[in-house]
Amino acid sequence: MINNQIIQGLVEKKLLKVKSYDNGLRVLKYSRNAFFNSAWREYPILKEMRGLVIDGNCKIIAYPFTKVMNYLQENTTVERDREVSAIHKINGFMACLSTYNGELLVSTTGTLDSQYAKLAKEVITTGLNDATKADLIDMLRMHNTSLMFEIAHESDPHIIKEKTGAYLTGARDNYLGSSLMGENLLNQLHCANYAKNWLRPTFRTVRFSDILLESKTNETEGYMIRDVITGEVLCKLKTPYYSSKKHLMRANQSAVQQMFKAPSTYATNKGLDARFRPVVDAIVTHYSASAWVALDEQLRSAFIEQALSGEVLLPVPTQATLTQPTEQVQPTTYRGKLFLLRGLPNSGKSTTAQAMLAIAGGDAVHVEADMYFTAQDGTYDFEPAKLGDAHDWCRRVAEDAMQNGHTVIVSNTFTTNAELAPYYELANAQQYQVFSLIVEARHAGADNGHTVPENTVDKMRRRFSIQLNAEGAVQCS
Repeated sequence: MINNQIIQGLVEKKLLKVKSYDNGLRVLKYSRNAFFNSAWREYPILKEMRGLVIDGNCKIIAYPFTKVMNYLQENTTVERDREVSAIHKINGFMACLSTYNGELLVSTTGTLDSQYAKLAKEVITTGLNDATKADLIDMLRMHNTSLMFEIAHESDPHIIKEKTGAYLTGARDNYLGSSLMGENLLNQLHCANYAKNWLRPTFRTVRFSDILLESKTNETEGYMIRDVITGEVLCKLKTPYYSSKKHLMRANQSAVQQMFKAPSTYATNKGLDARFRPVVDAIVTHYSASAWVALDEQLRSAFIEQALSGEVLLPVPTQATLTQPTEQVQPTTYRGKLFLLRGLPNSGKSTTAQAMLAIAGGDAVHVEADMYFTAQDGTYDFEPAKLGDAHDWCRRVAEDAMQNGHTVIVSNTFTTNAELAPYYELANAQQYQVFSLIVEARHAGADNGHTVPENTVDKMRRRFSIQLNAEGAVQCS
């Protein structure tokens, strides 16, 4: 059972984010702290709060998938001789369809009104006339049901290219703990007039050991694994192809430097699939480390695909391109705002970010690499070897928040263009307006307790410079 007391308790523990709307609906999504600390071990109900939509009386209005672990994540296993349903996992973004006050309601994992929610509604309702839309609303209302979709669209490219459309992936009644509809019943639902433009992922019954073996050569994202009798979702099974391509597409500066330093052992050390060893060789042959860091994900993806085919055609970016100041491509309209707080260690970036959060209200999200090393109880344990992972995680959290339409505040040192560039790329892709702000230690109590060696700070200080261009705008150098 969900009630306001439980919700408030999880919010106070910083394990839950709640987004409220004027129509009385609220979207519940577990926080990055909950994700990072696997807080669902202590509070299992958090697994249900992956975009759960409730009204003012805590009645469930839209009920998306319960969180599912990857195979072997947090000791998640499946008996190898177990008969399972293996469903092709579509590489898109999740959306949930329900009804509220006699109208269709489309939500994503965090909002009702983000650009992704609007795109999902457009894709799901394509081809519906007034009569079929009314039939769909009646069905959802009568059965008090939520439908789940994976949305693939050319405007939102992912690691694996999928056919554009709304893929019907699940259905369940809107009460806590309800079971998911079986795959065969979903196929029957797909036959309804209102569903004729929807797509369905393929699935089949197979021994888990067989699908494990098949996953090693498959070039999809992977599979959702369900018990063939009970329909219980057992795990997600990602393919080595997907994981390897994702790693190279999203490798941060630290990882890229490792790759160029020791390309012959990089693929093995990172657990990349053998098919990607020649890709690593092609990257270090055709690009410098700085050039690969400067490429956005889709340019990296295009090169990786050509390298996999054995035919590399993409030109190497020129040095002139790489030395241009970080810029933002200005769209017709912005979807949101991204604030990048720059400054030396202990300058007060986190404090400034918290002040900005208080002004912005519940819609804003703050993230910084230091959070990667901060436990749920506030204990800070910095590990230099994991700094690259921390910045990679920070960027992913910011990207997820942008996808859900939040105002985003990122506070890191950001001493160079290379450190800022990934966030400008995200902002351009998500149509976010960027504000780059420098925080100076001109106030009392700036030290945050994170001791940084003075020689390290000196190095940062020497490379941290600004210049005013002719128009007076601040750019990093």
